[in-house]
Amino acid sequence: MIIFSVREEIRIIIYLLSYGITVLFLYDTLLAFIKNKNIVIQYIIKITYSVLLIYGSYLYAFDLKGGYIPQYAIIIIGIGIFIYSYFLQEKTRIIL
Repeated sequence: MIIFSVREEIRIIIYLLSYGITVLFLYDTLLAFIKNKNIVIQYIIKITYSVLLIYGSYLYAFDLKGGYIPQYAIIIIGIGIFIYSYFLQEKTRIIL
């Protein structure tokens, strides 16, 4: 069992929050670019994005403190997604 200091745990929480925000921002950006495409092309692009996202998450998780994934990681990423969707999403749609 790996025990980190409070400072390192806070750092991990901030990384996971920012990761959740980034994932949803990239998905919104993807939707903005494919909204005028054929429906089949949209599904192909979404599936490709999902596979790349899973691979990127795998790399990100193992780069974060040598593979240490806290038990609360999904909750923190979910909070990051919540923060983006309720506080930042409208501001980024103006830009896109």
